[in-house]
Amino acid sequence: MNFMLRYLTPLILVSFLTACSTINSNEGVMKAETRKGGFMGLATKDNIEVEQAREFAGVNKVVIGGFKVGFNDSKKLQQKKSGMFQSSSSQTGLVKLDGVDQTTRQQITDDMYDNFVQTLTTSGYQVVSRDELTGSPLYKEVKEVDFPYEDDDSGMFSSYGVGYFYSPSQIGPKQPLFFGELKNPGMFGGFSGMGIMNIAGKFTEASGARIIYVSYIVDFAGATSGDFFSAPLQIGQVMAVNSAILGIGKGGTGVQLAATGQLKLGQPVASEIEFAKIQDNTNELEAGAVMAVNVATGFLSGGLAGALRSSGNQTKEYVFIADQTKYADAARDALTKTNALLTEKLVQLR
Repeated sequence: MNFMLRYLTPLILVSFLTACSTINSNEGVMKAETRKGGFMGLATKDNIEVEQAREFAGVNKVVIGGFKVGFNDSKKLQQKKSGMFQSSSSQTGLVKLDGVDQTTRQQITDDMYDNFVQTLTTSGYQVVSRDELTGSPLYKEVKEVDFPYEDDDSGMFSSYGVGYFYSPSQIGPKQPLFFGELKNPGMFGGFSGMGIMNIAGKFTEASGARIIYVSYIVDFAGATSGDFFSAPLQIGQVMAVNSAILGIGKGGTGVQLAATGQLKLGQPVASEIEFAKIQDNTNELEAGAVMAVNVATGFLSGGLAGALRSSGNQTKEYVFIADQTKYADAARDALTKTNALLTEKLVQLR
C-alpha cells in the first residue's frame, strides 16, 4: 500500500496542478513598471537620470549625429521566487509580436525624428543641417552601419530577445553607432562610436555646433508578479519606451568619451492605447509533460512539499497579434512623450 501511494501521489498531483497555472495573460493595457534603485532597491528612480550635466550647460546650437528607434520583436519575461525554507522556482513567459511590418516602423521613426527636431527648435535650440557634419572632412574618420540594424540578445538556445533599430529616412540607411546605445554593439559598432566621438570637439570648434545623438527602444509587453505564495506572473501589453539615451559630444579638444554627457530614462514612458490581442500558444501536452517530470522529481527528492515547489517551474508562450494602426498610434504616443521629456531636461540643464 505504501509503495502504491509513493508512486501514485505524483500522478494525482500532476492532474491537479496542471489545472493551476502560475503564469497568466492580462486583459487590457498594463501599467509600466516602477523602477527602483539606491540602497536595497528602496528608492524610486528619477524619470530622467543625468550624467556629466555640465556638458549640456550653455548649449544652444546642435547637430543630430544619430537618431535611432529600436522596436522589440520578442522577449523573455521571468520571475524567480525563493525563500529561506523553500527551494527556488521560476515562471517564464515567452512573448512575440506579430502583425507589424517594416514600412510601419520606418514611418514611425521618420515621424518621431521630425517631432524631435521640432521640439528642439520650439525649445530655443538652433538645429544645424546634418549635411554640415557628414560633409566635413572630419567625418571621414567615422564608421557607419546599415539599418535596419538587428540587436540580438536571444542567446544560443532561445529566439526570444530580438529587436531592430531603424534610421529615419531624413538621415538615410547608414549612420554610426554611439557608445551605450546597444547591449552588444560588437567590434564594428564599438569602432563606429569611437570615430564619431573623436571628432566631436574638433567639429564644435569649426562650426560652433555640438553633436547630439538619440536612441530609443520601444517595447510591447510587460509583466507583474505577486508574492511567493499568491499571485502568478501576469503577462500583458504595454507600449512603452523602456530605454532612451540622449548624448552630447564634448565641446572642446581633449579626452572625448570621459566627458560625454548623457540623459537616460530612469522610468519607462508608456502609452495607454490598446493595440493587440494576446494569444496563448503554449503546447499544453508539452507543458504538462514538463510539469509531470518536475513534480515527480520534486516528490522523490522532497515528498509532497518538494512536488509542490517543483510545480511552480513553468514556461508559457504568447503571441501578441497587433492591430498595425493602433500599434503605430501607441508607439507615437510613447515616443512623443519621451521626446518632450528629454528636451525639457535639456532646457533645464542649459
